[in-house]
Amino acid sequence: MKAVESRAEVYFMAIQPLSKAEKEAVIARLLEDPQLGEDILDLAVVQQRQGEPSRSFTEYLTDKRADLQPVKCFHRAHTVPGLAIRAH
Repeated sequence: MKAVESRAEVYFMAIQPLSKAEKEAVIARLLEDPQLGEDILDLAVVQQRQGEPSRSFTEYLTDKRADLQPVKCFHRAHTVPGLAIRAH
């Protein structure tokens, strides 16, 4: 076990005997820090989506571009270059 994993295990074991209210207070306190809270939420999303198939960045961009449609000018029938809105 690496030092980081060992230290994480110590902290994890320290909160195990706490009551539900105390655990919630610890988690709430961790989430109060903006950067730490963002890191925790990012890790939760990664954990939650771990079983999903991966795809290339190119495939992602292709899908995103397909979701966009050109915006038409109010008084003209042509589209505005570079301006798009998300399709609903």
